Amino acid sequence: DAVVYSAIMHGHAKQARQTGDPKHVDESERLLLEMLESNIKPDEYSFTTLINTCAQIGDVDRASQWFSEMKSRKLKPNVMAFGALFNAYSKIGDLVLTEELLNEMKRETVKPNSIVFASILHACSNARNMGNDSKSLDLAENVLKELKDPSNAIKPNSSQLTACIRLHALHSNDARPRLWVKWMLDKGVNANTVRSAYDRKILKQLLAGSVCTSH
Repeated sequence: DAVVYSAIMHGHAKQARQTGDPKHVDESERLLLEMLESNIKPDEYSFTTLINTCAQIGDVDRASQWFSEMKSRKLKPNVMAFGALFNAYSKIGDLVLTEELLNEMKRETVKPNSIVFASILHACSNARNMGNDSKSLDLAENVLKELKDPSNAIKPNSSQLTACIRLHALHSNDARPRLWVKWMLDKGVNANTVRSAYDRKILKQLLAGSVCTSH
């Protein structure tokens, strides 16, 4: 049934994350199409898992295609489905698609979770080669305002901190990313959870008051 198929697809999503091998997307697509041909109705989790698998290898086109297919079948994307597509967009730093999806999520009154916040911030930090310097900071600022809202129960995490560190490295002349980083640290995000040696170096320079530049 759908649960069994989705469980197998979830395994492919994990493998895609670990290996980046597109064969896992191909196999997940095959499984979902097999479900349809066998009159087994895929549910929201089935589609979300496939979208997530596409996102893991940065296949934005197929992630968007299956998100649209999900909606065409009258299945309403939940925050996990939105988060999977945001993750795909974050890998290529496409701020146009990111903003469009954010607006759609708001229209559908789906509240963002920590994954959504992190993916949008990473999209902003990856937009360096798209001529969107000001736009990336403005979008990040809007997201941070929502994250800081007292009515929001979601706490900042290490992934969001990493994105803000990278924004600071890219835009060291703008004070905003530095303030976001310090706010997250004040909120209890552990600096030791930052994985990359480069990001840790930038964070150390930031806290010491040095000027940081992108590598």
